[in-house]
Amino acid sequence: MLDLPVQLPLTSVGPGDWLTLSSFCISAPQTLILSFLQLQLTGIDVNAPYTLAQTGLGVVYVGLYNNYTNYTQAPSNPLEILAVGASTTTPPVFNQRSTTPTIYSATGLYSFVLVSNLTAGNATVSVSGSVRLTFDP
Repeated sequence: MLDLPVQLPLTSVGPGDWLTLSSFCISAPQTLILSFLQLQLTGIDVNAPYTLAQTGLGVVYVGLYNNYTNYTQAPSNPLEILAVGASTTTPPVFNQRSTTPTIYSATGLYSFVLVSNLTAGNATVSVSGSVRLTFDP
């Protein structure tokens, strides 16, 4: 068993930016267990209301993706998503996923990706979380 961080210190992301925070390769009989993930929006350098690229995804979001390898465009179809903020949000705000663990055992490359959903302006964010990798025979 191994606990690993999913972290991003205070960082500014602009319109359409995305950052891969961490990636974990899982093969049988390994599992990845996600139980803690928090996303904090501490600032936006434009005035509300903000124009968002996609509705329902907040100002910024972190997604967990399996086999995301196209690093030239933002990913789609997340296994899980944690979003923070809305078009009228006044930072600072944060969101934390449920503490109920989710277990992933399908073989693949699991990646946590932070995406800015703003069409203008920069958002200042931080991410903290952890995953547990198990190696059950």
